[in-house]
Amino acid sequence: MAEDKNAEIAKRDSVIREYKIETPLVNAAAKYRAVAPEQVRTLLKNNINLNADGEVEVLDNAGQVRYNDKGVALTVDDLVGEFLQQNPHFVQANPATSSTKSSITNSQSSLDITKLDMKNPEHRKVYAEYRKTAGLA
Repeated sequence: MAEDKNAEIAKRDSVIREYKIETPLVNAAAKYRAVAPEQVRTLLKNNINLNADGEVEVLDNAGQVRYNDKGVALTVDDLVGEFLQQNPHFVQANPATSSTKSSITNSQSSLDITKLDMKNPEHRKVYAEYRKTAGLA
């Protein structure tokens, strides 16, 4: 009977650990756009513990509770954010957007050659210039 009770307690502890430590680690890693949130969880889960009251504590290498500059205990989110900031190779690259600027300039990029009237001498000059700059001539 004692074994059954111990097994039940271990099972509940596992569920609580999953709910309070593992899932928040993966969620925070995904929030901060980690390349592999599960890997971040694996690397950081040993830095987190449940205290006697069942509350989450972020620990340093010596096993002491970590605090931020304001004297408040670090959260799982804080730990993951700090880790990813110190290890940017774990973070996904930013996708290119319409506001992303390129160092390559192309003055002809706004030219739509399908709208040119080749009967118009001015348009033929523009097209000839386009071919030169595009390396087609």
